[in-house]
Amino acid sequence: MKKITILLLSVLLLNVCSTRIMAQWIQQGPSGGGQINSIITINSNMYACTDASGIFLSTNSGDSWSAINNGLSDRSIYCVIKSGLDLFAGTGYGFSDYGVYKSTNGGTSWVVSNSGLPNNTAILSLFVSGTKIFAGTSSRGMFVSTNNGADWYLANNGISEFSSVHSIISLGADLYAAGGGIYRSTNNGLNWLSVSTLSTVYSLVSLGSNLFAATYYNGVYISTNNGANWVTVNSGLPSFPVNSLMAVGTTLFAALDSSGVFKTTNSGANWLPVRDGLPSNSYGKSLGSVNSNIFVGVNVLSYIGGGVYRSSNAGVNWIESSAGLTGHRIESIGANQTNILAGTRGNGLYLSTDNGFNWTAKNNGLAPNSTVQSIIFIGTNIFIGTNENYENSINSVYLSTNNAETWSSVSNGLPINAGVNALIAVGSNIFAGTSNGSGIYMSNNGGGSWIAVNNGLPPNITVWSFAAISPYIFAGSRNNNGKVFRSSNNGTSWETMGNGLINNNNNEVRALTVLGTDVYAACDNNEGVYKTSNFGVNWFAVNNGITTNPSMTSLTVAGSNVIAGCSKGLFITTNGGLSWTAKNEGFHSLFVNSLLVKGDYVFSGMFNESVWRRPLSQVIGIQQISSQIPKVFSLKQNYPNPFNPSTNIKFDIVKSGKVSLTIFDMLGRKVETLFSQELSAGTYSADWNASHYSSGIYFYKLESDDFVQTKKMIFIK
Repeated sequence: MKKITILLLSVLLLNVCSTRIMAQWIQQGPSGGGQINSIITINSNMYACTDASGIFLSTNSGDSWSAINNGLSDRSIYCVIKSGLDLFAGTGYGFSDYGVYKSTNGGTSWVVSNSGLPNNTAILSLFVSGTKIFAGTSSRGMFVSTNNGADWYLANNGISEFSSVHSIISLGADLYAAGGGIYRSTNNGLNWLSVSTLSTVYSLVSLGSNLFAATYYNGVYISTNNGANWVTVNSGLPSFPVNSLMAVGTTLFAALDSSGVFKTTNSGANWLPVRDGLPSNSYGKSLGSVNSNIFVGVNVLSYIGGGVYRSSNAGVNWIESSAGLTGHRIESIGANQTNILAGTRGNGLYLSTDNGFNWTAKNNGLAPNSTVQSIIFIGTNIFIGTNENYENSINSVYLSTNNAETWSSVSNGLPINAGVNALIAVGSNIFAGTSNGSGIYMSNNGGGSWIAVNNGLPPNITVWSFAAISPYIFAGSRNNNGKVFRSSNNGTSWETMGNGLINNNNNEVRALTVLGTDVYAACDNNEGVYKTSNFGVNWFAVNNGITTNPSMTSLTVAGSNVIAGCSKGLFITTNGGLSWTAKNEGFHSLFVNSLLVKGDYVFSGMFNESVWRRPLSQVIGIQQISSQIPKVFSLKQNYPNPFNPSTNIKFDIVKSGKVSLTIFDMLGRKVETLFSQELSAGTYSADWNASHYSSGIYFYKLESDDFVQTKKMIFIK
């Protein structure tokens, strides 16, 4: 009997745990991207330290990677080292709790190990020397721990105050630290002596008895006398900065900021490019090696996610080795009934046919390193708007007629110097919003040709967003103080409709959406969400509940609800913007860059963490208590009742179908629709927060195809 009881308890606990795990956002990919700050080899394991997605581990020489981020509050990782049986990670510039983290179980879980470090200190480098662990910081110099990370102490004797320490190495019995200059210690870090005033040194490496330094401004330096003197060795290097150096045997490799990878076999006297197979114009950020393989972490463009590439022949050629990495910046998400497309910044387009579980790159015909800013489906055709090179804003619109297998440019008439930020189909016409002051273009022949339709728009306007509600088309701009423009004649002319919108030079209307006859505008640069109920004539802020100073990026509609994404996470309103509720459980970081509602799920494209998914019911506030099919439809009495300010409503659904739960006041006026969506059979729970309404009697009505029931509840403030 005791065993049975224990077994039943275990099952119950498992169910509880499973419920908790599912009641949050789950990262879904696509893999293959991420800005790689460093690649570390410890024994036969490799660690990829990413700029925003945490730490990834490979145990098979880069064939696949898996995230090891449990416990890491900050996912901006610069370095990983091993001391004894423990791992240490240096983090910085994330959202919270950055500094040093420690793992005692090989990376399965991490805990903060910052005692003695200044709050939120970025750790750029870590090094183990005997019983000491050294931590190089950003603008705080050097710290040391003598008790395996339990406590940290300043170790700056001889290092300039507020120096950054990017790299720490040993040569013989001496230690060297580099950042704002180069320092040498002959007594294991007790004292440091300046041996060079070189500015912004990113990497130090030893090769034989020589020291090499990679710098931001002046390339690579060599010292043949323990740092006493330094001379440049840049012959053959086409550009700077040099971000990383690595010695393999007698060969020295260099990762350059905009030119990929170079190597020298004669101590820097001559450098040769070794970048066959790397993305064009790739930014080499970091280097590593394991066994006979060399690895480079690249960005495809400056500050944009890339991935890891591997060479098994000393850099003669490279192949992508990024499976499992999830660090794409998702600029756009679109879907039809069966497929989801995710557009990335600098890594093209990815397709999922199984609701986000698996993703496949679909870039055949696209320009290399494309940034996909917008996606629309028109029947069996897919149109995407791109910046082929984000930094230079070379544009194109592409069309696929075969489910994203191949793409062809349909850009005749579009300016070549403007990226396509937004696309919308209105009737038989397609509108394209462009950057670099080029305004709006229209195609009436399926993308065959485009003409400018800027009559009434200010000059040099950048268009970020579109929305349509018959007979109007709305366009949101980046400049001109962030205005909204409206056309009532299918784009023939436009008029300014920005009355009430924040009026400053920083405002950007990044997204527009329509719910009923209301239009919502998401404004960047800390301005929040605005709403109009008279087709743009007047606007008013609707930000109650959204975290202060958000940079709004995206909007979408789910039934009668509006969902907003911003730099502070994801928020939902169920009452037309009167109040917003955060729905960020499970997110690693909070920067939501794009949104999609498809079927029973909400998809969130993150700034640098690929795509995340969550059941729509959880975002709206519905929880399925049981999937067991009830015998009858039923609507339970709310609890508590009377209530202040929140109450819970439970109900039973006999069969799958569209279900709505609506709140009415005493006069029968609709106050709020809590949800209106497809639900499967089962028992559900929904919450209503009435804090923004007056005390009194309210009614709630559950409605489906086969069932309608209404009950009364009392709100008392």
